[in-house]
Amino acid sequence: MISPQNILKKLRRLLPWRSGTSLLVSEIMLLAFLLYVFAFHTFERRALFDSVWVAFITMTTIGYGDISAGTAAGRISTIIFSIITLGCFSTVASQLITKLSDIHERRVRGLVRLRLKRHILIVDWSKNPDKITTVIDNLRTDTDTSESPIAIVSEAFEELPTRITDDFDDIYFSHGSPTNANTYVQANVTEAQAAIVFASGEDSSADVLTAAAVGIIDDLHPRLEIVAECLDKQNEGLFRRNGCERIVFTGEIVPLILAKTAIDRGVGPSVFETLDTRTESTLYSVQDAQLDGYTFAQISKCLVELEERVLPQGVIRGRRIIMAPEKDFRVEDGDGLILLGDRKHPWNASGRKGLRQRLVNQLSIETGRGGTA
Repeated sequence: MISPQNILKKLRRLLPWRSGTSLLVSEIMLLAFLLYVFAFHTFERRALFDSVWVAFITMTTIGYGDISAGTAAGRISTIIFSIITLGCFSTVASQLITKLSDIHERRVRGLVRLRLKRHILIVDWSKNPDKITTVIDNLRTDTDTSESPIAIVSEAFEELPTRITDDFDDIYFSHGSPTNANTYVQANVTEAQAAIVFASGEDSSADVLTAAAVGIIDDLHPRLEIVAECLDKQNEGLFRRNGCERIVFTGEIVPLILAKTAIDRGVGPSVFETLDTRTESTLYSVQDAQLDGYTFAQISKCLVELEERVLPQGVIRGRRIIMAPEKDFRVEDGDGLILLGDRKHPWNASGRKGLRQRLVNQLSIETGRGGTA
């Protein structure tokens, strides 16, 4: 049954406040609005939409005058309605602006629950935004993650630095401790596609806190791909027990690059060149190449013949990385490839866009085997 009381209940759900003076004033204004629409529609015999239009224009004190009351009853109801809503509307409008400003402030300060899907979490512990901007820049350059929303989880910032918010779009903030599960619930971790966890400090003891954050994320989303920074390789077990298989041992990377650059000065710059997706050459992987039965040499030869600027560098077999294998090394079911190319070529895309299909066709010509889709 439709009644003013039922209509009022439904309209009340639209209000941003649930109690207090603001709610009472809003209810009075809404009830007066409905009564005036009914009165104007009845006394002036105007269409319902015209009555709503006059009520709104009168309530907001705009008063265009395109439609006005002509009967005594209509004018009296207009006077009463104007007196009631004159203060109500300004009060409600002021409270609404204040509420919206508060919501915006809470969002900027990372205090609201994010409603994101397929986003990437970046878990940060420090007040240095350099690492964050480098990661975001590379994610935005990569074709697979260029459109993904990014949520930064940190308690180090009261709000995100302008150098992050001004330089990148679709960046969100969740303020809270990385070792508190509520922080990740607020960041909607169950809908995320990946998480990048920075080390919580600069010495190996920080790995305990970092691994704890990884464990909390894994408890909330066991299937999430987590990449974590580990400072000491001896702490690898901490991360694996907490559900992290993709571990970057930054404590070993710098000494290795320094030593290798001292031996061969071209190696150091080449490492950064191939890891940075913003450069003209990038190192990337295909997790399941679906090229079982072919040798590494055959794959390399056919990629050259396709005249693509991409070459295989190694094979991924489980947790093993086999770089520059023997020419008769045969790829098995489930093996992945490490590739170096001018860009990240689509592997399994349909038609000629997919590099794998063109490669299989070329391999079938070279080896006499039937091509497989």
